[in-house]
Amino acid sequence: MGGIQWTERLAGWLSFDQTDFNQALLEGRRDGREISAELTLAIADIDSFATAERKRARVSAGVVECPELGGRLEVDQGVFELFVAGAPRFDHLHLRMRYTLDLRDPHGRELRLHGFKVIENDPGYDSWSDTTTLFVRIHARSSAAAAADAGGAGDQAPHASPAAADAGGAGDQAPAAPPVDDQHLLATGVLRIDPAGVLHEFASFRGTEGPPWSRLRDIARFGGCFVAGLAKAYLGRPIPDGQPSFPRDHPRPPWAPVPAESGWHRVPGRGEAAGGRHALERNIISFTVPDLAFPLNLHHLRRAGEDARGEPVLLVHGSGVRAEMFYGQPVGVTIVDCLLSAGYDVWAESWRSSIDFPPNSYTLDLAAMHDHPAAVARVLEQTRSDSLRAVVHCQGSISFLMSITAGFLDGANVSHLVSSAISLFFEVPGATWVKQRTVLPFVRAFGTGGDPQWGIRPQTPAGALLAWLARHTERPCGNAPCQIANYLFGSGWDVLFRHENVDDAVHAWCARELGYTPFSLIGQVAESCRYGHIVPSADSGPGTPPSYLRGVPPMDTRFTFLAGDHNRMFKPTGQRQAYEFVRQCGLDARFELLPGYGHLDTFWGKDAAREVFPIIHAGLEDDRSPAGGAARDDGEVRLKAPEELAAFGRRRHRRQLRFSAPPVARSRVPPLRDRVPLATEPHPTATEPHPTSTEPHPAATEPHP
Repeated sequence: MGGIQWTERLAGWLSFDQTDFNQALLEGRRDGREISAELTLAIADIDSFATAERKRARVSAGVVECPELGGRLEVDQGVFELFVAGAPRFDHLHLRMRYTLDLRDPHGRELRLHGFKVIENDPGYDSWSDTTTLFVRIHARSSAAAAADAGGAGDQAPHASPAAADAGGAGDQAPAAPPVDDQHLLATGVLRIDPAGVLHEFASFRGTEGPPWSRLRDIARFGGCFVAGLAKAYLGRPIPDGQPSFPRDHPRPPWAPVPAESGWHRVPGRGEAAGGRHALERNIISFTVPDLAFPLNLHHLRRAGEDARGEPVLLVHGSGVRAEMFYGQPVGVTIVDCLLSAGYDVWAESWRSSIDFPPNSYTLDLAAMHDHPAAVARVLEQTRSDSLRAVVHCQGSISFLMSITAGFLDGANVSHLVSSAISLFFEVPGATWVKQRTVLPFVRAFGTGGDPQWGIRPQTPAGALLAWLARHTERPCGNAPCQIANYLFGSGWDVLFRHENVDDAVHAWCARELGYTPFSLIGQVAESCRYGHIVPSADSGPGTPPSYLRGVPPMDTRFTFLAGDHNRMFKPTGQRQAYEFVRQCGLDARFELLPGYGHLDTFWGKDAAREVFPIIHAGLEDDRSPAGGAARDDGEVRLKAPEELAAFGRRRHRRQLRFSAPPVARSRVPPLRDRVPLATEPHPTATEPHPTSTEPHPAATEPHP
């Protein structure tokens, strides 16, 4: 019947502009916006607490300190929940520790802090970071916010009413339901308990009633509950549907229905038209593939207030990014703006490589077999068209061309195809080739893949080590995810893009747009570089063809191959070889060398709208050179003879580099909802949320946390 209490100290960083936790941590650390908390938590009846379904403790005293919020904020009341299920009737593998604090600043303004710790067994050792990292949002409290108890702003969900918040039946009351409307959101941050703080917390446990031996028993009873919860969460195989880099409080259980369409809604940060940029609306339309538990989706885009019209154009992104790479840039004219101005009906495919989806061990073969044929069929169904035009980039380009050459995708459905950066043939700089042969076989120690977000917040020791290696071997650019992406995908400076071509605002924005890439994909690309052309993965299962270079089926598709002459990820000679190969098959093809451009700056470059997008537009139009096309440069490229390609097609490729893979995804994880403008007057030191610093729309992954 006794109780216990203990003290927890946390410190971290806060942002008033960002809603993504990693970006808030990055910005807060850069600007020096610190936040700390010291909380005294109490359980009145440890026996009732241990047997309760929802284990709640009362925050009996506490203070939060943040200069930008007025200094010292006293805790009026609060509740702590230990190992609560992420969603009602969910499992023991998606747990949370939740904190809800009612605060009052020195001027009497009422605020509410809602925080959570993610207790999930992701690949790698992450239990330490999970139990010591608190993700927080601070809201302005109002009568409307306090009364909100349904709906939800992305990762927010209603808690029990005060009367129901008894921690084990001993009167530990929770504050009213946290605000679920992001119009009251003031700040986002990440707090941590350092090792010294953990030792202090252990030493602070005290029994509150009875003789000394009884107090020790009460503390041990709580310790048993804590250890049992950790054992349920972390003993066994890693879960397949976690998203550790982009944490969410309330995961979607596998039985939750997924809407086929999200409905038209305004794209965050694209509310006004200016300088060639349109105010955009999007409708997220889901589609399924047979080997994934979660649905993929298409972003249907249009100018705000106008109906979608024209011939459909499908945009396909590369790996480790998402559909927003084509229209989410905070400044400048995007490729979507140009295509809408040209009168096209624009669609962007989110295939299995999108960072909006749970990390999964995919190969290009699986995307070629399943993702792209399903996406094309869905677009044609929605637009009632016989064919579409496509702009494909990087790994999206490789897998899309694989889908065509293997016959998974009917070429008659694609009238014009613009391939950017790389497709069927590979050539990388010598330093990258050596790195693939010597370093890549050992990266299995880092887990199942690499994530540029580790540069901001690594979840495992291996991730921290990889981030350290990247910081000390790659030239710094002031953007940690960009620096790590350069390390993962190549060797040297300007691998991802030529920095001089990219606006500073876009360079900062891309820190949120770079995410997980599995070693299963990196290994397939490395082996393809060894051969000089795409090779099937040995791990893709039944249906994978022995070769993708036995020729292109007869079709009327007109191909345009783009390559930047400063691309340090894949040399432009690979695209030139693909152009020659398609021409050998008797098809219409053109090769365009882009002077001064690298890899992603073909879409993100500050002058891309003037120098690159017209070439893409020309590749989508019917006005072409005579059949067979013409290359714009005179470089000599030796293509393998047809008999060499045929000989390769008759033998099954055996991959030399093998990598461990994460388990197959079996449940869905929702994204966070969009940010909306503040409806209440913020604190004088708080700034209005940045319009482009938003988390994914709820429809952007489920069908699109």
